[in-house]
Amino acid sequence: MPVGIALADVIASIHLASGITAALLRRERTGLGGRVDTSLLESMLDLQFELLSAHLGDPSITVKRGARNTAHAFLQAPYGVYPTSDGYLAIAMTPVPALGALIGLATLEQYIDPDTWWTEQTAITRAIADHLATRSTDHWLGILDAADVWCAPVLTLPELVGHDGFRALDMAQHIERPDTAGGPPVAIQTTRTPVRYDGRVLKNDRGAPRLGEHTEAIRAEFADEEAAV
Repeated sequence: MPVGIALADVIASIHLASGITAALLRRERTGLGGRVDTSLLESMLDLQFELLSAHLGDPSITVKRGARNTAHAFLQAPYGVYPTSDGYLAIAMTPVPALGALIGLATLEQYIDPDTWWTEQTAITRAIADHLATRSTDHWLGILDAADVWCAPVLTLPELVGHDGFRALDMAQHIERPDTAGGPPVAIQTTRTPVRYDGRVLKNDRGAPRLGEHTEAIRAEFADEEAAV
């Protein structure tokens, strides 16, 4: 399914931050400054390095869109995301006949040859999708988790925020931003930086500045520097 965020913008920002960090380290070691550039296109190409590297090494390798429930161009069935009666379930690498035996889907037990997990990918994933849709996510998790199958529920936003793992990570933080009309600060709930330093979770209640919020202060700073010169 299409990614529901501005992925190119986010990834390009991460690449730029990494580049700036490296440039700062070089400056610290050599005293040389520098310019760091990236682009949305370069970042998206880098994100697909696995597919591109395979094709550049062997032009005969092309990416073909698999069946609807498949989740990776280079991984065979049953790798994918499947509907259940009340949500979705992600399943990773598992021998197809073994999965069929676990979930009671006898038709999968015929695919003994691993090559068929590629050649019959559409039929396999469709059969799994139809079968898993008959019962709840928790029902299937009870079976698959007990057998140590790599699987997980696809959480909704409320489920994710309410999950014990989300709370244990302490990912939420409260910030405040100036009100454009001059009123009291606007309170916002958002996520913290995902990076920890020396085991410490970092939070900051100061929000990103409004457009032009610091313009006059910066102008005054440069004016003071020019006057000093």
